Amino acid sequence: MDHTISRRRGCVVARRARLALYATLLLAAPALRPAAPGESAPTDIRGLDKLPGGKRERDALLERGFVVLPRFQTQIFTPYITTDLPPYITVDSAWHTYQVVMEEALADIEGTWSQRLPTGLRTVATELASVPRPPDATSAAGLDLARAHVAVALRLLGDAAESDLALAAEVASEVRLVEGGEGLAASPLFGGNESYALYAPRGIYAGGPRLQAWFRCVTWLGRRGLRVADERETRAALYLVQALRRRPEAHELLASYATLIDTLVGPPDDLTVAEYASALDEAAGPDVQAHLTSEQLSAFRTKLKGLRAPEINAAMLPPDEWAAFREATKGLRLLPARRTADAWLFQQLDERVRETPCPSGLEVAQALGSTQAGRHRAHVSSCAKQRSETVEALREGFRERLEGNEYGATLRLTGSLFDSEAALLRGNEGTPGEDGTPWFPASILASPRWHDRLLTTALASWTGLRHAYGLHVKADAAYLGLARVAPGVVEPAPAWFGGLAERVHAWIAAADRAGGIQLDARAQVTKAIPFLEAVSTDELQSPSDFERFADALDVLRPVGAELQRVLQPDDPGPDAEAPVGERERELAAAGALAGRLRAWLETGAELQGPDAELVTALGRSPSRSVLEQLAALLQDLARISDHQLRGQGLAERDRELLEEYGKTIARMSGFHGNSWLSPDRQMGYVALISTSPQSGTFREAAVGAAADLYIALPLRGGGRQLYRGGVNTWYEWDAQRPTPDAEWTDRLRARRVPPLPAWTASYVVQTPLDELIARVTARLRRPTMERTDAVRVGALALDLSKRSVEVDGAPVELTPVEWNILASLARRPGYAVTRDALAEQALDHERDGAARTLDVHISRLRKKLGAAGKQV
Repeated sequence: MDHTISRRRGCVVARRARLALYATLLLAAPALRPAAPGESAPTDIRGLDKLPGGKRERDALLERGFVVLPRFQTQIFTPYITTDLPPYITVDSAWHTYQVVMEEALADIEGTWSQRLPTGLRTVATELASVPRPPDATSAAGLDLARAHVAVALRLLGDAAESDLALAAEVASEVRLVEGGEGLAASPLFGGNESYALYAPRGIYAGGPRLQAWFRCVTWLGRRGLRVADERETRAALYLVQALRRRPEAHELLASYATLIDTLVGPPDDLTVAEYASALDEAAGPDVQAHLTSEQLSAFRTKLKGLRAPEINAAMLPPDEWAAFREATKGLRLLPARRTADAWLFQQLDERVRETPCPSGLEVAQALGSTQAGRHRAHVSSCAKQRSETVEALREGFRERLEGNEYGATLRLTGSLFDSEAALLRGNEGTPGEDGTPWFPASILASPRWHDRLLTTALASWTGLRHAYGLHVKADAAYLGLARVAPGVVEPAPAWFGGLAERVHAWIAAADRAGGIQLDARAQVTKAIPFLEAVSTDELQSPSDFERFADALDVLRPVGAELQRVLQPDDPGPDAEAPVGERERELAAAGALAGRLRAWLETGAELQGPDAELVTALGRSPSRSVLEQLAALLQDLARISDHQLRGQGLAERDRELLEEYGKTIARMSGFHGNSWLSPDRQMGYVALISTSPQSGTFREAAVGAAADLYIALPLRGGGRQLYRGGVNTWYEWDAQRPTPDAEWTDRLRARRVPPLPAWTASYVVQTPLDELIARVTARLRRPTMERTDAVRVGALALDLSKRSVEVDGAPVELTPVEWNILASLARRPGYAVTRDALAEQALDHERDGAARTLDVHISRLRKKLGAAGKQV
């Protein structure tokens, strides 16, 4: 007891000492103050007095022509609304608006399919249940697995119709593991390890129960394949394919959804039902019976082995099987994950550079054409340098895989930010134009700092794609009243703005070919009826009354025109009996409409005229019209950017468009009234990049809060003008489990974020106090653990002071290097440790060799620890 009290007192003393150090450092920090009037302030920069900070910020602006200040904003449109400087319209702000609107439309589409596709799965389950029991045990095992595979998918969607399963216990266990979403565990149905953390809904799919269930189901059907190398699984695949051939309506439903994902994301990396069906015809003929003979099965498997192999490994294979993943994982998946250029790049790098750090977004940016990204990546470590050099050899294959889908086309557009011939990187110095119009000097746009700023822009765009399509990618305002300011300016990237407008139109076309961006009209009507009934009784008298019907208002707001035609019909005329006042007529019309809609829900009574138009409109997602508005805005920005590069002034309409830009993209992003002021709505998101089966860690990239960009552009006729815009921030890290968006936005709200990448220091200006607080806060965030020499994890016990290890009470002899590895991990329980950090702590590089020997030492350590080695 005395020892425990002493140890706790020591922790308290240590914390007080650290706080005292914090206070001392703050007191010692150089005082910050605004620059005195005229101090380092050239008279030719209009608006310089609006630049936050002091001498340091002004000097940086004078030296560089632009600065990015870490005055983080919750939304990227905020700098355009809360400023009296003319706006500088960045590609970051346009991209983020596209990201928000596109994800809203994608959520609508996925929500519709989450209601349509279960019908097809139930049809397949019914068809499989009707197959006669095979006479041989091997075929019976295959049929049982096929039924269980579909049953898991249905139960994840909340459908538990089938109960007479031979593998009912395994199905229930599989569903519990998937819904638990915890980590690495053996699959009850398939054996072998599976990372169930990947089934935790992320991104747009974390928004509600229906999409969460859909995420788990699609992940199951995309990850859990029926492998050619396993006879039982091949027979299961055979029964599934035959069931789908006998029920073409179910096959067409799966194929329609697959076609949409093909267009948006990319081709399937695993074999499909159509490829299996073709191989079956070649092996056994079109009239094959339900149960194949051994000879037919052998011929079928031979045909399958000759089909294309997967290019990306997503399976949790042990290290000694990684090299053979193409044959080990080849097989059928009902909703296969998609092969994208970046996933292919990471796979190639992992195979060609064996001693590797985790994949990095910098490698994608380098493959897209950023020389800066390659330099920054090479500085991380010798392994990273080797990977960076290898990217150059893979660039042609990478670019080939950008073709044929929206994901690749959008990545290619992102790569155009690095086109050295584009105005965004060379400016338009010397171009004649109207007096007072801005021009873009090469001294700013051709500088390495500007390239680094665009590198962050590109990485945020790529992370947005991974965030939106993560389910399908195979892994590895009350506005401030301000005086009118000088005309705004659009970033000199007309081809980029026009290209993004093309991508929006292509996205809408792809969605329309798959049935459009639709909502469940019945669900929308169900939300609207209670509000209409409340209107009819005139009980809505205060704002709080309306707050009770927030969902209904969200439903009805986009269909205001159709609703008005129902509630305000043409005047009945002078011959109508007992005319009533307009208000009373509207109340009565609302009640009558609620009654007709309720009858439609309950009896299916046919709706006519404006009622039918209203229900049709309720089933049409508003996100489609917002996408169309965004495409028009982007085309306008492309045109204005081109005119400004030619030295032309702004028409009044264009000037107003730029003045209202912040409000416009705020509305497109779903902010109404003054809701953009809420600190609870953060713009950040996280995307999963890759997984590491060996270490159990996950590589993630994230977009954080917006930062303020200030740029001083020269004006024709003399002088310079300061402009303000919003740009993205970007992060990358390793985690022990996928980070939900909600957790990341909580961290953003609390300013508990990792440091920005080191290379961003070239263009982000930190004040001395910012730097000091960041360092001290990072140090204070490190966990304060009670010091103890005894560490126990399951059967594994360590005594750090005695350098002893026991497993189930039996001592284990370790070499010094093996002890160093185990002790280094034990001192950081619950935290991921990178390979480089572990090698630095555990190896004597002059005596124990380079980091490439680390895997050998870890493998020997695990063998000595036996079953307890799984904890390492």
